[in-house]
Amino acid sequence: MARSGVLLTRADLHAHTRASSRGATGWLDALGVAESYAEPERVHNLARARGMDLVAITDHDTIDGAMVLVERGMPGVIVGEEVTTRLPDEGRTLHVLVWLITPADHEEIGRLGLRDDAVALAHWIRQKRLPHALAHPLFDISGGLGRATLRRCLRLFGGIEAINAGHATARHRAALARFLEDIDAERTAQTVAYGGEPALWPRRWLTAGSDDHALRTLGRAWTAAPGSGHTPESFFRAVMAGEGLVGGRDASTTTLAHQFLSVAGGFARAGDAPAGADGRARRWARAVLTRAPGMRRVLDAACDPTADADADRRRLERASRKAMAHSLAGLSAWLSGRLDRGS
Repeated sequence: MARSGVLLTRADLHAHTRASSRGATGWLDALGVAESYAEPERVHNLARARGMDLVAITDHDTIDGAMVLVERGMPGVIVGEEVTTRLPDEGRTLHVLVWLITPADHEEIGRLGLRDDAVALAHWIRQKRLPHALAHPLFDISGGLGRATLRRCLRLFGGIEAINAGHATARHRAALARFLEDIDAERTAQTVAYGGEPALWPRRWLTAGSDDHALRTLGRAWTAAPGSGHTPESFFRAVMAGEGLVGGRDASTTTLAHQFLSVAGGFARAGDAPAGADGRARRWARAVLTRAPGMRRVLDAACDPTADADADRRRLERASRKAMAHSLAGLSAWLSGRLDRGS
């Protein structure tokens, strides 16, 4: 595609499929609520239909979704993984997007215990020279990352996700831009180098992706490299050399709510519970979602991938408030009836 007369190769570098099968929180995991119920083929095809030349599948701590597409010979697939790791001395959880990863690499991350040590993971990525980025750096995962921790992360990782259409708002983007400007000014003045230690990477690069979990925001944020016909390898060479561009939409409360409701709809339609899920609590939660008056309409609307959450915000928000009020009233009546019957 061309932008201002310049040919570009665009990629959504952050998307999830049903392979992201764990819950986002402990209690959701106990219910067996997955982070996504999207089929890999639908994710790939919708992103391509929205103008993406390349599509990165970055499921949480697995490459199973991406490998489905590779095995089926789908074009423009980037095998990635959103690796959950921790700064052991701070107890902070980080999500790191790693691309061009192989099954052997994925196995090695687990075998070497890199999910428990972000510093060791960063050195492993540097040794293998893998393209990567710290995902949604200002989004609250484990209480928020302070300035000192962000400085440390900038020393460890070369890539930073600057735009995230699923979680990060325009305020996140502006705050991150200001922080990076401050850091660059400090480096130029040679007063501090990422907390006094040399960075693992000689330059920083920015990326963007949809962080889509439910076919809602695919292709709404993208990373681009100059030129057409890039392979995944040549695309990342350009991005890591500082030649990349980022663009697209920021998240909003409306798009975030739609993602959550879409996942709820997928849960309501899902089949057998995964191993370890609380069967009784899962049945109760599914009954709430499927039997409460009005809730089915909300979930059906949220699961429509053709709807654009930002196209008519006022109309959408009015309809959502009305539907949710109706659903909550119906849910209250339904629960009262269940309790009265002693079940």
